[in-house]
Amino acid sequence: MGLFVSPPGGWARHILEIYLPGDVIGLHKFPFKQRLSSVAMLEDGEVRSVANRQLLNLFRESIRLTPACFAVCSYQQAVLSERLIHLSRRSARQRVAYLLFEIGCRLRRNNEEMLRERFRLPLSQQQLADALGLSPVHVSRTLTAFRQEGLLRLARGWVHMLDIQALACEGSVVGCLQDRVVQAV
Repeated sequence: MGLFVSPPGGWARHILEIYLPGDVIGLHKFPFKQRLSSVAMLEDGEVRSVANRQLLNLFRESIRLTPACFAVCSYQQAVLSERLIHLSRRSARQRVAYLLFEIGCRLRRNNEEMLRERFRLPLSQQQLADALGLSPVHVSRTLTAFRQEGLLRLARGWVHMLDIQALACEGSVVGCLQDRVVQAV
């Protein structure tokens, strides 16, 4: 798991994106000369770098790669747009519930055998707060309330969603975004 962090320069750190295994990192930065932000790995993983000119050559050589990259960028934009909508004017409870539900859905997309109810989440409460626009105190209180209400259990970096329907309802989630993707590419 990795994090896409806003650029430094006087601003408070804000986690803009949470990358999961199988995600493509940085494709939306392709046209820019300079890095717009940084990425930090939270767990061991493999990241492969592709230079812009290599990517351009791949686009020229493979007629199927260009629409696939466009689809990846479109999906990532949809995830960010949906998260912005859910986080802009929601309570701490709604934000936390939404993010946990979203991560569970995205992990299932990358690994069909993974149980949606249980997943690894190596984020600290400070990192969750940075991703949600909340204070760590709000995140802690919300997670404690969810545990006390029997909605989830947290254990050693694992999230067990005990009542997915209640979390989805709390987060105002209609369903998983990837379930609405057209598989034409």
